[in-house]
Amino acid sequence: MKFIEQVGRGKTLKDINIRQGQASTAVPVASRAASGQILDFVGFVSDGENVAGNSKWFKTKEGNYFWSGNVEVLPDAKTLEEYENVTEAQLCAVVPGIAVSKAAEFTNALNAAMQEFSINTPLRQAAFIAQTAHESMGYSVFVENLNYSAKTLSATWPRRFTTDIAGGYARKPEKIANCAYANRLGNGNETSGDGWRYRGRGVIQVTGRDNYRACGIALGLDLIHSPEVLEQPLTAFRSGAWFWNSRSLNILADKGDFVGITRKINGGTLGLDDRMKYYRKAKATLGIV
Repeated sequence: MKFIEQVGRGKTLKDINIRQGQASTAVPVASRAASGQILDFVGFVSDGENVAGNSKWFKTKEGNYFWSGNVEVLPDAKTLEEYENVTEAQLCAVVPGIAVSKAAEFTNALNAAMQEFSINTPLRQAAFIAQTAHESMGYSVFVENLNYSAKTLSATWPRRFTTDIAGGYARKPEKIANCAYANRLGNGNETSGDGWRYRGRGVIQVTGRDNYRACGIALGLDLIHSPEVLEQPLTAFRSGAWFWNSRSLNILADKGDFVGITRKINGGTLGLDDRMKYYRKAKATLGIV
């Protein structure tokens, strides 16, 4: 399936709902637009598995949708780019450790997430695949591993786990999470259990109550009460693409600023060599010179 990105404006022909989530399958209503209102859009999806009846749904700058049948497209709309999805063979070439039994599911989830958040050029796709493959250990882990030794705890969180207390937390993942993420990222104190409940999940490790809430609103999911949903492949990739979009990482990807993307995701450049290996492989596989 091809995804065609357009930018421009449309005038509503009647009152319409603007939907969150996957176009026509979305349930929550984000907002309404009155008849005659001018709406900006940045893309559309058509003839896809998530769109009923081969309809065309425009995508807003905020990542929501409205059906084209209720909108008159104004003359300043223009097509930006037409591109092919990443194939299963391409993804497996970049991330060779993917289990054969999971390859098709992961490829479909990856493409759906990238289309939803306009990660829609080979350069953007290469950067996204490289970063998410590193963060998820080659798409093998969609939930944070916190089974740390005392030495690693003191090195990773020296202020939280001083050498005199680290031994009491070592190899106790739930206890580690509740301490490491207490009173930050919207979490409660150590006894609240929020640190463990909202530990890193997805292909870019969404972490903390505030980020789960923001991600859930954007994806039309109740992640506060069901945070484990982000461990499922489709939502794992969608959450990563949401994070990517929320930090405007397409802009850096377009510039080829891969180190800048790493800093936005990691806070530093931890694992840069591994990320760069994936990036070089992804660019070569997707035909980027």
